Amino acid sequence: TLAATGKIEPNRKSLDIAVFGGQIQASAFAPESKGELYLSGRVKGTFAQPQFTSVVDVHDLIIGDSKVPWIQLRASGNPNLIKFEQVQAQYGFSSLVGNVTYQPRSGKLSGTFSSPAIQLAEFGQGNAAGVIRLLDGKVSGTLKSPNVSAKLEGGTISYSGATLAGLSASISASNDLIKILNGNVAVADGVIVFVAVGVRV
Repeated sequence: TLAATGKIEPNRKSLDIAVFGGQIQASAFAPESKGELYLSGRVKGTFAQPQFTSVVDVHDLIIGDSKVPWIQLRASGNPNLIKFEQVQAQYGFSSLVGNVTYQPRSGKLSGTFSSPAIQLAEFGQGNAAGVIRLLDGKVSGTLKSPNVSAKLEGGTISYSGATLAGLSASISASNDLIKILNGNVAVADGVIVFVAVGVRV
């Protein structure tokens, strides 16, 4: 539902409206997504070139096989270009921050992100434990076919009974392929170095 207050001037073909809304379906903005939006913002300008600014909370966002319980961001732009700034995503104790631009007509994405802490125990059905960081994250491609890349660093990590003393790598991901490049994994007897690994999901 949406509620609005303000003024529309047909003779000048202009508007200045404050907007409030809740339980708005994410698919209204991106057909490939699911979730609910809550927002407060302002729309102003002309009928031909409206501009908007808003603060948005997104609950249970689903895109493809990925689900994020909560996201907060500041959105601004026009029908041709939307900027999502000060994006904060939370999944349990894991978090991610970033900025993204989106072109609705083409579906094109462009942005950056990082994560100070991803708690592995919250993923992988509880088989992993430890904390990793994501650095220099980049987003490109389109909403239907996004491309993501980042640097990954971690300290002591355990997985299914095995313990790693540390790791670092560059990763990239598309719809069905995750690549791990220039990886270093520290184990009890030294360091394992691998150049490239590809995993289809």
